[in-house]
Amino acid sequence: MYEPLKGLSFTLDYWRIAIDNSIVALNEAVILSNCYQHGLRSFCDQIQRDPVTHSISYIIDPINNVGGLETSGIDFAVAYAYKNAAGQFRHALEGTYLLDYDVDTGQLGADGKNQILHGKGFYDLGVLPDLKLNLFTTWTHPSGIGAGFNIRFIDRFEECERDNCNDPTNGRRTVPAYATADLFVDYSMKTTAGTTTVSVGVNNVTDQVPPTIYVESPNSDPSAYDFMGRYFYLRLGQLF
Repeated sequence: MYEPLKGLSFTLDYWRIAIDNSIVALNEAVILSNCYQHGLRSFCDQIQRDPVTHSISYIIDPINNVGGLETSGIDFAVAYAYKNAAGQFRHALEGTYLLDYDVDTGQLGADGKNQILHGKGFYDLGVLPDLKLNLFTTWTHPSGIGAGFNIRFIDRFEECERDNCNDPTNGRRTVPAYATADLFVDYSMKTTAGTTTVSVGVNNVTDQVPPTIYVESPNSDPSAYDFMGRYFYLRLGQLF
């Protein structure tokens, strides 16, 4: 952390995670490729067919131990806090830039080398865009009144046919960037029981719809996007 001025701070962190024998769920495209292109019996056994029509009924895709997982990125933040006659303010921008996200399947590819799945910028292994950001501001007045807003941003990435962007022959499309904004107003008062805070807010102010991801069901990813749409809330908090 670097603080060139009072209340102003900059943070920059590089991180790298490497896991041997990590536990992940490989997507259907990987299972099909390892069976029909590389002839690996363990993957063929995960493909269940109808005994009459011989069409694929379903694919067993449990979590498995794979060769390894390596990922790295940069976390950064800029924050500025100050006071004036109007009250106390804090503004901050926080984000993560993903450098890589690679899974070693523990299997050999057609070239005889370890089969590595690259997830950064693709949907093969989940929502893994280059950039994710949070921008927020809070304000507190000595009278107890406060307010704030938060903007969340997820950069664009690509999805491909058969959920496999690691195969350059598959068709692909860009999943657009996504951003939502939240607003709130609150009032805090001190009593003999402690501090009571009443908050009123609205999340997803512009009622943004999650971007469509065709290879996912229900056509997007609830782990990354807001499926509730715009909603209002009233919250009562008590600090003793």
